[in-house]
Amino acid sequence: KTTKDILLADVSDNAKNLAAELCCMHGDNNEVVTACERIFLAVKPNMLETVLSPLRPMLEKKKPLLISMAAGVEIRKIQQMAGTDLPIIRIMPNTPVAVGKFGRATLGEEANKTIYFQYVLLKRINF
Repeated sequence: KTTKDILLADVSDNAKNLAAELCCMHGDNNEVVTACERIFLAVKPNMLETVLSPLRPMLEKKKPLLISMAAGVEIRKIQQMAGTDLPIIRIMPNTPVAVGKFGRATLGEEANKTIYFQYVLLKRINF
C-alpha cells in the first residue's frame, strides 16, 4: 500500500490540502467508513460523538478498526458513541510529540512510507 491508499476527511480544507501534498485521496466521513478498514480519529474528545453518531449504521455494518487519539475517552465510551462493538486502539501522542520523540511500531514492507506519512500528518496538525 502507498499514500494513494489513504483517504483523508475533514470539515475544513486542511485535509484536502494535506491530501494533495501527500498524494492521498480526499473525501467525506461517509466515504472513509465505506472505503477504509482502519480509521484514524484525529479529533478532539468533545467532537467524537458529533463525528461518530451519523456514521453508526455504516460502522455497525463494516466494523472497521478505529484508532483514536482523543485524550481521556475510554474504549468503552468510543464504542457507545459508535453504537456498536468495534475494535479500537487508543494512542496518546501528546507528550511524545511535545518533546519531539516518537515511539511507534510499524509492520510490513511499507514501514518507511508509513512512518514518513505519520510524521508529516502529525506535523501538519501541529502535534
